[in-house]
Amino acid sequence: MPEFKPIDPPFRIAYRCPDHPNAGPLAPEVLTPAMPLTGPLRCPACGREYPVRDGVPDLTAGLTATNEYMTAEAGQWDALAPSYEEARSRDPRRMAGVDAAVRALAVRPGDLVLDAGCGTGLTVRRYLRSGVRAVALDLSLASLAVLRARTRGAVDVVRGTLSALPFADGTFDRTLCANVLQHIPATDRVRCVGELARVTRPGGRVVVTAHAWSVTRRAAGWIKEGRPGLSDGPIRYIYRFEPAEFRGLLGSSLRVERVTAAGFPLPHRFKLSPLSQLAERSLATLEAAARFGDMLVGVCTTQQ
Repeated sequence: MPEFKPIDPPFRIAYRCPDHPNAGPLAPEVLTPAMPLTGPLRCPACGREYPVRDGVPDLTAGLTATNEYMTAEAGQWDALAPSYEEARSRDPRRMAGVDAAVRALAVRPGDLVLDAGCGTGLTVRRYLRSGVRAVALDLSLASLAVLRARTRGAVDVVRGTLSALPFADGTFDRTLCANVLQHIPATDRVRCVGELARVTRPGGRVVVTAHAWSVTRRAAGWIKEGRPGLSDGPIRYIYRFEPAEFRGLLGSSLRVERVTAAGFPLPHRFKLSPLSQLAERSLATLEAAARFGDMLVGVCTTQQ
């Protein structure tokens, strides 16, 4: 993958307390993005203080300390961060999912984008360009450190959780949550989708991708829920969605335009042949083909 070269100067968004996202920005205010961010940041409503760790605001105060699952998840992705992209960036079917998410997001100059569950920035770096501002949120500080280094400070990074996003209502023009929901317990999924809808402006676009329990995977004996096989690495939990249930989950808070898929069982070999590329693009536009792809792609808008 070519080296990322930032075009625009860095920026910094107004962070909010996850418990009081509409009570006002966290203090102290930072005058310019070029100034180092120091903590703690304080909520004007409840007085809770949030630390800044190596320049990254950690807006999970009290959550990771009391949530055993969240603590284990953070540790898992911290350990995987240095090598996360090595195999994935060379896997055509995985990258087909990344490319499908970027196409569906359809970022335009002037957009403010939230990448919720950004990981090491594999997707961010494919849509970020001049005139686009991006905020990258993840639970893993190590992943955010990799992203920040690879984007050279062009992306505003923040540690947070999908179930309690630290932003005001209607902040973002477009929101992406790629390859994350399959790792969220069932009890939190509806709330996470609701948060994606809350922080996106009325009529804004929300794109969500997640692993599919496809016809091919069923035939190969893949599990729908639990600890995945060794080929996925040391992942603790995964849930694979059927198209109808994925649509139903997104529809709990969003207007679903379509649910398609990406990463079809085509003769990819080491790279997509021109014929496979054409077939992949064509199948990715057909909702009827969603049962056969590795990754489901939900394209939604918020209520106006």
